[in-house]
Amino acid sequence: MARIWLPMGRAPKGSPVDERDVIGRRLRELGVALPELRTMDMGQLREILHWQEERAARPEPDRPTPTPGLTREQIIRELREYRNHLRARQEGRRSVY
Repeated sequence: MARIWLPMGRAPKGSPVDERDVIGRRLRELGVALPELRTMDMGQLREILHWQEERAARPEPDRPTPTPGLTREQIIRELREYRNHLRARQEGRRSVY
């Protein structure tokens, strides 16, 4: 097994320095970006972290499956009707669409 030598008194690069960094890293893992992370109150940061962790733990609601759209023939028929409607309006005739 290889040994890794680290200088005394120096933490590995990227390690959290304080609780604010730990909260910020956890929020980034959850996909939350807080631009005012350095200026926010610690209590408020803890509340936001707790709220986001609760949201992540909740299962997403079942989304309804989309209903199939119109068939190609139906789309072509509707476009023809709309084109006829536009032509009638340009000619000054009235048509119900």
